[in-house]
Amino acid sequence: MSKSVLTPKETSVYKYLCEQQSLGVSPSIREICKACGIKSTSGVHAVLKSLEEKGYIERPRAASRSIRLSNRAPSKSVPILGEIAAGNPILAVEDIEGYIPFPYNESDGLFALKVKGHSMRDIGILDGDIIIADRNLPAQIGDIIVGLDGDSATVKTLEKQNGKIVFMPHNSDFSPIYPQNPIILGKVIGNFRKY
Repeated sequence: MSKSVLTPKETSVYKYLCEQQSLGVSPSIREICKACGIKSTSGVHAVLKSLEEKGYIERPRAASRSIRLSNRAPSKSVPILGEIAAGNPILAVEDIEGYIPFPYNESDGLFALKVKGHSMRDIGILDGDIIIADRNLPAQIGDIIVGLDGDSATVKTLEKQNGKIVFMPHNSDFSPIYPQNPIILGKVIGNFRKY
């Protein structure tokens, strides 16, 4: 199968599938409709058929919620820019330490960071993991983000309390961070772990 260029609608669906795959979930057709702004389930089926024909995804016929990214799908080399705190914030310094492949159609805004700490343990982001973030995806309340306050960077869930941004941990041993000048560097879309 040849790797044809994706249409904007195909790109939107493929990005969503990549995000959901990183969470270990295969979305339903209706979830894809809602997330990608496609009005009908038949429209989603047409896009999925095209992605499958182009070799980006695989869909076993007998099972629902079984969309998989194809091993033949293109991957990009994403730079690992250093460490990110999953605990107390650490000084944010970009220093490319290597690259990690990531199955994504566009990679202009992707970057990777090594996780240091345990504050996100309860949602499965562990010390030593490598997170992939996209600086071009808008972050919403409830998203896992790479956040910056001054010179300190951390990975947390983006929350809002009393109209103010909060970087929320997922481990009761850690307190929320109330940044004075919060900056969202990227939305976390993937997590890799070596055993």
